[in-house]
Amino acid sequence: MNDIKTLVKRTPPLIDIDIELVYFKKKLNSHKIYQALKSVNDIQIFMENHVFAVWDFMSVLKALQLDLTTVTVPWTPNNNPNTARFINEIVHGEESDLDIDGQPKSHFEMYLDAMTEVNANRTQIDSFIKIINSNYSVSDALNNIDINDNVKEFTHFTFEIINSGKIHCIAAAFTYGREDIIPEMFIEIINELRPGNVHCSR
Repeated sequence: MNDIKTLVKRTPPLIDIDIELVYFKKKLNSHKIYQALKSVNDIQIFMENHVFAVWDFMSVLKALQLDLTTVTVPWTPNNNPNTARFINEIVHGEESDLDIDGQPKSHFEMYLDAMTEVNANRTQIDSFIKIINSNYSVSDALNNIDINDNVKEFTHFTFEIINSGKIHCIAAAFTYGREDIIPEMFIEIINELRPGNVHCSR
């Protein structure tokens, strides 16, 4: 999938950012966690924690949609239809993609399906979503489930960025913090996983 960088000309500041991030991306891609993911139990634990990042990614994307497209009633034309189309296309894919059976699902829901398939424990993320649906704040929801403090800190930080209302910070979190690094992360996980240790039907 393309990212927000495709919306703009490759200006020197963006090139500088890419150069500055090379070291950190390399460090991330060589993180010791990849060497630790060898068995199905390792994958289960990873997914039980990582699913919260999959969830809050959608909130980052929705924050972009709220700011860069028109989602109010009465509707008025957007000042930048190219940007609006780009964001809406991403939302379309992330929120209502087709799963392996051709059924519309969000990528988050597909991740939940994958957790079920490998018998990962969904108790905490399911409870979290239930609390959010009961109109509690993200902070309250996080404080009422039993998850790792690092997961709570990460999710809190994501929402600090969202709640800042600074669209350039939200776009940077989306582009450089998620879209630009997640594909490489999963490639590293697959490369390190011992063949035959995880059996999935799909």
